[in-house]
Amino acid sequence: MFSTWKSVTLGVYTTPDEYLSALRSQGIVIESPSLEEMLRSAEFEIAPKGTVANLTVVDPNLLRNNVFGVRWDRFNYADFHACGLSSGLRLCTIETAVALAFSFEPHGLNSHLGCGHWAHIAMKGIPVAFGKISAHISLTLSTSGGQVRIAEDRLDARRFCHRTTPMIFQIP
Repeated sequence: MFSTWKSVTLGVYTTPDEYLSALRSQGIVIESPSLEEMLRSAEFEIAPKGTVANLTVVDPNLLRNNVFGVRWDRFNYADFHACGLSSGLRLCTIETAVALAFSFEPHGLNSHLGCGHWAHIAMKGIPVAFGKISAHISLTLSTSGGQVRIAEDRLDARRFCHRTTPMIFQIP
């Protein structure tokens, strides 16, 4: 049902520091204050060298249409993730999201879905603290000024952009 949009190779770097250094050396803008924390968390596991992850881009409307009785304006990223899982997809790992940043080309998304220059990475939420608030976050990729940017978003976020934000999942 879901076709491969892009494949990324995992296990290229062996430590969180190597990943951060590679991101910076390739000019990828890190707008996620929690990315370093994510890479150092117990959730971050490096796949064996040469592991390939096949990714697909999913229109959020397709996922939403698989769930009946839930109001569209009450959907958040976590709801979309659950819909993807129930459709047979897998959540991306932190390493997969970072590896995708190295080869992220938004025009591939445009031709695939006809949408903007950013995408939400469907991944297990990583707990972080926002001041006194604890939340689970995932990553988004975008381009601006010719640079790839990694940002974060809370999984409980309910935003109008959900209607058009492409979701990237891993194909089992």
